[in-house]
Amino acid sequence: MDMHRYWNDPAHATCPAIAAFLETWCESMPDDQGRHWLQPLEGVVRDTRSGAGVQTARRIQALDWLVREYAPLWLEADGRPQLAEHATALRGLRAPSLKGAPFAASTRSQMRTISVACSVLPDAYFDRVSRVTDSTQLAVASEQASVLGVAASQAIKSTAAGDSAGSAAVAAIATDPALAEDWNPVTSEVLSIATRTMHGRILLAVHEGLTPRVDAVVVPALERAGVDFSQARSQAQFEKTWRKVRRIAEQAVDGDEALYDEAWRTGWDAIGGTVEAAQSSAFELLVRMVEQR
Repeated sequence: MDMHRYWNDPAHATCPAIAAFLETWCESMPDDQGRHWLQPLEGVVRDTRSGAGVQTARRIQALDWLVREYAPLWLEADGRPQLAEHATALRGLRAPSLKGAPFAASTRSQMRTISVACSVLPDAYFDRVSRVTDSTQLAVASEQASVLGVAASQAIKSTAAGDSAGSAAVAAIATDPALAEDWNPVTSEVLSIATRTMHGRILLAVHEGLTPRVDAVVVPALERAGVDFSQARSQAQFEKTWRKVRRIAEQAVDGDEALYDEAWRTGWDAIGGTVEAAQSSAFELLVRMVEQR
């Protein structure tokens, strides 16, 4: 069944906010996952179109969920105590009125503060993976472990759709352009929190878990190539040698398909529980939106 056509068919009278939520959520999921989660809802969301007041309430429900449930899930997944404290603060916000202003104006500045706290994640990552060594071979292997983590992060994001639930809630809010524009700074910060946390957790997990494997692949390849930095007599020669070393290391890693498979599994293990929790929480949000009358 064409679920996009179903949800947007006027004859089925689906609420625009609910239809936007479902369409965005489904598009972000692999086909089999989307069918498993969402196809049973075909009959549930039918005849949910209501008056302007109910539609507004549903959009505010989506905004409330983003701020008080979705963002805290990812803040807690980061693992740093200071971000867990921010998660607790968000969960403790008073539930918004479904008729008036969703949150106090101070929520905007609070979300900005939390997002800034998340932005230090790259520094935290590099602090954790920095490798003090006099060995050029180990240094370049460590670099390749980081590259492997980035590749795993990109693959997992597109396959597992870690932030699809958040994007679905934003799509529901966007069915009211004025509300979406007013709260865009907050919704953007929430999605940024999820993306940064997911990326950082995957990078750390892959680097910490697979560096020994990468060492075992890269170091022998460099030894066989006989690269010698001691022969570099100038900065230009040193940089040329380093580019050669990096190319050899990249080829060694690229030639080991099992290493990429393991990186994907390691990265998913690091964030899979949070993704599944976010999807389950979003499903509960959808039920609340349907029940809102």
